[in-house]
Amino acid sequence: MNFELSPEQQLLGDTVRGYLLTEHPVARILARAEAPDDNLDDVWDGLNALGLAGIAMPEEFGGLGLGVLDLAVAAEALGYGAAPGPHLGHWLASLAVARGGSASQRARWLPGLSSGATRAALVWDDAGTPVLGGAGADVYVVRTAAGFEIAAAGPAVTVRRRPGIDLTRPIDEVTIEAAALEPLPAADSDLAAYVRAVGHVLVAADAFGGALRCLDLSVAYAKTRRQWGQLIGQFQAVKHQLADLALLVEPGRGLYWYAAHALDAYRLGAAEAAALAKSHIADSYVRAARSAIELHGGFGYTWECDVHVYLKRALLDREYLGDPESLRQEIAAHVLAPA
Repeated sequence: MNFELSPEQQLLGDTVRGYLLTEHPVARILARAEAPDDNLDDVWDGLNALGLAGIAMPEEFGGLGLGVLDLAVAAEALGYGAAPGPHLGHWLASLAVARGGSASQRARWLPGLSSGATRAALVWDDAGTPVLGGAGADVYVVRTAAGFEIAAAGPAVTVRRRPGIDLTRPIDEVTIEAAALEPLPAADSDLAAYVRAVGHVLVAADAFGGALRCLDLSVAYAKTRRQWGQLIGQFQAVKHQLADLALLVEPGRGLYWYAAHALDAYRLGAAEAAALAKSHIADSYVRAARSAIELHGGFGYTWECDVHVYLKRALLDREYLGDPESLRQEIAAHVLAPA
């Protein structure tokens, strides 16, 4: 079985990564995220000009008609560049509409969702799961016991910003009056499970991209920072730390690639593979970011060093849609359940 990315998928990842590093480097994103009047809309528009909003949307509605693996490749690039914005929630909400909406709902919402002219936010539950990009959304997709419902932004929707450590991805609490909600008729518990599994893959991909960036930043710093007259990369202890960091990060690539492939191919155990990828890579991301800060020495603890941005993103990735401990318990319960 060939698990190499296609040339088109490699080009997608390289293009998104190159755009972010060139046009929106982390230091600039952080400075703008601190400005209360800067909504970073140009980052959203620029990424959507590359086709990101509609990667997995049907071609008949202006999307690219691609799969979960393509979404994950893009998510890795967003994680590598610490991209701000609500693409993760937008993708998941759009998938729910595309697969669960009626013909009229699809015709109304999907063209805008595919182009990015309409922003979607996913409201997963009322148990404290953060809503990514809730404040700027035009439409909200809400998971319910039966499946999903949808509501347009308006007076019936209340959005309250919640304190969060990740300045690149603010989180919100969204409350919607029941009368404003419209069911997605083809959405059911199976679709909710599928959307959650896709979410696990995308978080894992974002986490892998961020962890890979921590590794690259640490290697680059070791090649330029001098101590006692020589590059710190020449010290054996630093070499060991960098080798351990590489061994921590690199195996995650195959985990999220396989999970995405399993979802695209509707393979048995795809949801468990997605949960496993999310739990392992999210944990590794936190460890990688902490190790990168240590490798940067005293500079790593300062605001001017980019690495702290990735540690904060890692903490959000670890908790969103289930922390690693709870996901491992779910996997164990499924595997050990009586036949």
